[in-house]
Amino acid sequence: MVHRGLLKCRLGGWSRWSAVVGATALVLAATAALCADHTDTPDAPAQADALDLDELRRIEARVEQVVQQVQPAAVAIMVGGAYGSGVVVSADGYVLTVAHIAGRPGRQCTILFSDGRAVEAETLGVHHGVDAGLIKITEAGDWPHAAMGDSGGLKPGDWCVALGHPGGFDAQRGAPVRLGRVIVVTRRIVGSDATLVGGDSGGPLFDLDGNVIGIHSRIGGPITANVHVPVNLFRVNWDRLVAGEMVGTWPRRVFFKQRAAFLGIVGADHDRGCQVIRVVPDSPAAKGGLQAGDVISTFGGSVVDGMDDMVQLVWNMKPGDAVEVGVLRGDETFTFQVELSRRP
Repeated sequence: MVHRGLLKCRLGGWSRWSAVVGATALVLAATAALCADHTDTPDAPAQADALDLDELRRIEARVEQVVQQVQPAAVAIMVGGAYGSGVVVSADGYVLTVAHIAGRPGRQCTILFSDGRAVEAETLGVHHGVDAGLIKITEAGDWPHAAMGDSGGLKPGDWCVALGHPGGFDAQRGAPVRLGRVIVVTRRIVGSDATLVGGDSGGPLFDLDGNVIGIHSRIGGPITANVHVPVNLFRVNWDRLVAGEMVGTWPRRVFFKQRAAFLGIVGADHDRGCQVIRVVPDSPAAKGGLQAGDVISTFGGSVVDGMDDMVQLVWNMKPGDAVEVGVLRGDETFTFQVELSRRP
């Protein structure tokens, strides 16, 4: 089985990004020994978990091509004394990132390319409801950039490549490369198991054609369960972002309220409520019996209409409140009693 989050990010040890990609050969070759009894693979990258040696080598070669193509467009962002990541998507310098890095329109910031160039930029629009942010390089130039893809065609199992600048910009290291799979796709999120750590927020997720399919938004409890803003949400909101509008409220405000109630799930929109992508160990959700894959349909007697609604419902509660949670699990319906805690 190909290990998900195959190319682990390291903050030291590799002096150049090319060494990160080259290291895949050892991992892929070792993995292939487990897959040698499988049949020939198709021309397109396989979506099955078990792959033969030829397919692994072909994926390795494709990843190296993609990284050589897109790595110059993956940038670090310095704004307000903090670092984040982003990706340039036009020759005139539009940069995709997340709202919690951009913060608000009109902020002066610095864009750092992997070759060491530092250029001035300004934050444009932010959409806190989906965590999308746009920045524009204010210096004249023909900037290296990557193409925006189509997140609407993604499906679980698709290969993906994550770049970013974890731990801040390091010219000796460049942007570390992580290989993974798409694990969930909805209109509002793309979930993957490509390894991310602090500082990667705002960085790009690519398909194996070198197209941006998502922007790193939230890092899961395990660093191989992560949420990305679908690139199509940038397209839908493009005019408002370019115009410098600030849209919506920050749904993650619940994380920063010391006395906020805590449930302990990573969720996503579902047509019947909020789907649980991950349950935080030892959290109220875990103790109450919720499981990954469950769809929360009601919470405290209220019908749940997606992830944002779920966040708001928890926000309205207090630590210690006992809540009845209605869950769809496969073809069955369950009701759990969950006692909310204070966020750790």
